[in-house]
Amino acid sequence: MQKICLIRPTIKDLVDKGLESWCSEFSINVQHLLSRVSSGKINVTTISEKELEKSDKWKDAGGFIFLLNASFLKNKEYAAFLKKLSDKISKPGKEDSATNIFKVNLSAYDNQALPDQLLQARAYVFYIQKGDQPSGEILNPGEGEYWPFMLDLAVDVQHQLESVQDPGKKPIETVKVFLAQTNPSQIIKRDLLRRELAAYGYKILPDMDLNFTPKELKSYIQRCADQSVLAIHIFGDEYGPNYPEAEKNIVELQFDFVTDYINAILSDKDLANQSKLERLIWMPPEISPSDEKQEQLINQLRRDIEKLHKTEIIQVPIELFKTIVVNKLKESLAAPESKSERKPGGKKSVYLIHDKSDEETAGIVEKEISSKGFEINKMNFDNGKASLFHLHKEYLIGCDAALVLYKGTSRSWLMSKMKDLLKAPGLGRYEPMKARGIVISGKDLAEDVKFPSEITVIREKDPVKNLKPFLDKLK
Repeated sequence: MQKICLIRPTIKDLVDKGLESWCSEFSINVQHLLSRVSSGKINVTTISEKELEKSDKWKDAGGFIFLLNASFLKNKEYAAFLKKLSDKISKPGKEDSATNIFKVNLSAYDNQALPDQLLQARAYVFYIQKGDQPSGEILNPGEGEYWPFMLDLAVDVQHQLESVQDPGKKPIETVKVFLAQTNPSQIIKRDLLRRELAAYGYKILPDMDLNFTPKELKSYIQRCADQSVLAIHIFGDEYGPNYPEAEKNIVELQFDFVTDYINAILSDKDLANQSKLERLIWMPPEISPSDEKQEQLINQLRRDIEKLHKTEIIQVPIELFKTIVVNKLKESLAAPESKSERKPGGKKSVYLIHDKSDEETAGIVEKEISSKGFEINKMNFDNGKASLFHLHKEYLIGCDAALVLYKGTSRSWLMSKMKDLLKAPGLGRYEPMKARGIVISGKDLAEDVKFPSEITVIREKDPVKNLKPFLDKLK
């Protein structure tokens, strides 16, 4: 069983009855969502300032969720507790020291009041904002982005847990996309794009809060660009406040830093040949700058577009832009040969994806497909869970085709495996699968599910009866 620690106060002056109820419900909801996105058992345990000295239950936790607001940070007793706990869980000298820390912001607050270890930890805004101004009201279930933010948090926590399940094994490198921070009016659309790309398996950068000095920010943004195959910048109507200690806002600074990076790469022939980075600028079709500074910036981008290397401006509805981005990524990752090279005359491989309870059906299908001259990969469920996670990704990366076997045991399991088929390009494949299929052989025919056209769906009680359309695509 893995453990997540939820950090919150119990000081009466800080927690009234309403906030106590909210925190308790939040803990239950986090536990529920983590159980849905994870295949293993996860326990959410609470640590308050009263428990730190009495208990060491924080020691074996895979992640820490801090509930924060302005009142908490102004309280000297609680601020001292946060500093003491942060010192215990931090990893000095490591750039990723904040990757297992998640901040849930219940109000706006002064970032400088945070312990250093929490400054760059990922933050999730659970209070209502109106324009650039926070209202001070906490988001409740059923309001605004509460559940989307909860799901973002749960998925990010689960990814962190996966990365520490088997520390001795080298993690599978996923394809990274730099999705620049934007101004408040476009945050919801940025979140939509972020969730879409994450569902395909891409890793989104930045993956931490940008509480840096301008010089540190430039270094970090350019490291993100160096790791990414695509950079995306989103511009809205208003310019907004300047970044601390800078004469530009966060949106323009990130754009300038990536521009400098691209220019530096292109000035070196060897680096230019190695880099796959391209850049997209998105603006709403109806963009109408609301202040002079933003109008000047937008006009300058349009004037300079011919000088901006490897950069396109796109003004389409956000739903269409999401499709453009996904297609762009598929094109940029395409290559003549697969990452997993096959020896001349070697067999093409099929990855059979099935539930542990359906091993008998998997054996029947394996025998049939093997008889046609194909190699089979499938899970050995006697391996540990950490090994299964890694194997699943490796098989998705290396196979020529994948076939999901569904006998009607769990609709949510079916939907998650369908998503895995779709997001496989984001795991590092250089070549699309030749065939993707789902065999439905149980009572639940999933006739109400709209499957993507690129997935071959076979509904048949006999799981091997109509495999020909799937196998033909491999020939």
